[in-house]
Amino acid sequence: MAITILSSPLSYTPVYNDINFVASSTNVAQPNFNFIVDVKVNGSTVTRHRIPPNPTNNYCLFNAKRIVENYLTQPFAYSNLDVRSHSSSIASLVLEFREEYGTTPAIGALSATSSTIYCWIASLDAPEFVDYVVTKYRLMTSEIGVSQLLTNNATPNIKYSEKAWIYALVGEAYAVSTFEIRAYNSAGTQIQLTRVLNSYSAVTSVGHRMLSCPSGPENLNDILNAQLDATTQNQGNIIPSNTSYYTIQTRGNSAGSILTTYNIIDPCTKYESIRIHFLNKLGGFDSFTFDLLSRENNAIERKKYKRNLGAFSGSSYVYNDLQRSNIIYDTQVNETLVINSNWITDAESVWLEELLTSPITYMETSQGIEVVNVTDSAYEVKKRVNDKLFNLTITLEKTYTKTRQRG
Repeated sequence: MAITILSSPLSYTPVYNDINFVASSTNVAQPNFNFIVDVKVNGSTVTRHRIPPNPTNNYCLFNAKRIVENYLTQPFAYSNLDVRSHSSSIASLVLEFREEYGTTPAIGALSATSSTIYCWIASLDAPEFVDYVVTKYRLMTSEIGVSQLLTNNATPNIKYSEKAWIYALVGEAYAVSTFEIRAYNSAGTQIQLTRVLNSYSAVTSVGHRMLSCPSGPENLNDILNAQLDATTQNQGNIIPSNTSYYTIQTRGNSAGSILTTYNIIDPCTKYESIRIHFLNKLGGFDSFTFDLLSRENNAIERKKYKRNLGAFSGSSYVYNDLQRSNIIYDTQVNETLVINSNWITDAESVWLEELLTSPITYMETSQGIEVVNVTDSAYEVKKRVNDKLFNLTITLEKTYTKTRQRG
């Protein structure tokens, strides 16, 4: 007997939280002893580590978090009109353990191999991570209404003309065969049923375990019949014009996620609406619309040098009205935007903290979509019992700098 793996992370674990493994060895008393840990991401060995035993208990403690997160990114599926898998948003992790010891230390043969851990691009707050169970988000074929989709806003408001997306974490083959959309009128009567096909339902690669599906009225109604179940081909009418609300859940072999319910609203506003799409802490993209006044500001930075007036004209030194002494040789303009939401609820106030802290945000306007950053350094979660009616004001910074010609 040599190395024993004493504990491992859960089979699905958020990559921005600790990913701790603990191992022991019967050979720790040998001279110059070290644990050798090889990290395999998506089947390939990416790093090797020499870990001395912990002096208090002789165990090996290895946290793979900072290694695996380097292999993950979250692309924004803005133009997708079908179910997509996201291979860059989830990775498989396996650790291989060896021993090194001896007067002249030598690395021995493979001694223990961990189970496969699937790490996805999420970051849970400490209380959530401490109480986290794998069934919270991971969808299985035998579980109905157990796991939620990758959003903490289960009842978003949305306009009929807006786009949105919903994300899912898949635990095994055929846990997600379709995304099922049911539309209801104002009387609560179902008026439409549509199932969007998941062409990755067999889960033949790691990336098939992280999915996104259009979920806004605009992009749902743009899905073609070829992407819909043969019995529910409602191209252009997945969300009928008289829909009051609709639900989305995944469906698999006798399984289904917890419902997400979209409420269609039509707020009265005289201002241009600005819709923000942002990476939430569960690894999906959420969306929220700011309907009230927005103000654009431009911070202008100029660099100048000074030169003498006048110039030679033949043998004469002359002056004219077009000559300048202070010359601008570099002009940069940084744009910021202050935007305001309509009234929000207590639940939205809590959820929107994820927007304020998101590292990836996009702004959608009538002119198109732009990458922006939220610059606010503080956020107060408000409650109606304290603040009566309240809204949200945030400041956005565009991520490019405008330049002007040199003088």
